[in-house]
Amino acid sequence: MENLEQNVIRRAIVVPPNPEDEVLNEVLGFDEYGKKERHTGPIGRFMKEHGLEIDGFKHPPAYVMSKYLAHMGYLVFNIDETNTAYMPEVITERQREWCLANLDIIKSEKFAILSLESGVYMGYDEFSSPNEDLFLKFLALLDKKFLNENNKLRGR
Repeated sequence: MENLEQNVIRRAIVVPPNPEDEVLNEVLGFDEYGKKERHTGPIGRFMKEHGLEIDGFKHPPAYVMSKYLAHMGYLVFNIDETNTAYMPEVITERQREWCLANLDIIKSEKFAILSLESGVYMGYDEFSSPNEDLFLKFLALLDKKFLNENNKLRGR
């Protein structure tokens, strides 16, 4: 059996809701000491460049930044041994299209989801949903959240 860690191309991805804003899709490398770069680096730089810093936090962990961005409408992926998606309340057309065009990057056998639903984060992972294909769950949530956005635009 192959070592999965060697085959994973670790990434930090942030897909803004606004089509004019650039997507962050950065491959994580190694620092000067040979240690794996953490997701906090590129996500923190993205937040600083876009004026999205979290008040009161100097160096928040990646999951805190990712949840905060999802709360602000951004779709975030921390690609690692387990790919974790941080989903906002609604998905814009741009975010849905980006995901569908980049399935090869985000698809993984080990997938976890933190989804903002009615103001509360719902977590789906291999422990809370052991018999569920979580990537298929992600795709279903992607469509559901996109349809909710379209219904809001139509006044339904």
